[in-house]
Amino acid sequence: MRRFDDPYVTCPYEQNHRMPSLRLQWHLARCPAKKNREREGLPTFHCKHNYLHIFFEQTTLFEHEANCEYAKSRETQRLEII
Repeated sequence: MRRFDDPYVTCPYEQNHRMPSLRLQWHLARCPAKKNREREGLPTFHCKHNYLHIFFEQTTLFEHEANCEYAKSRETQRLEII
């Protein structure tokens, strides 16, 4: 069921692809721009804290991972389990 309060996000592979954030994972599995990039052998890097954070340069990925909002939440969850 569609939620009308769900914010829209932009596909990291094609700026013209916009969808509700809940549909992003489904879209990435079928995105033709992503498939073209894979076919061309171009690298894609994913954040280790949230797989939906996608980058095309490794230096940008490292900068992001140092400040990723999900890194802090994962650390908090791990402390609560211990």
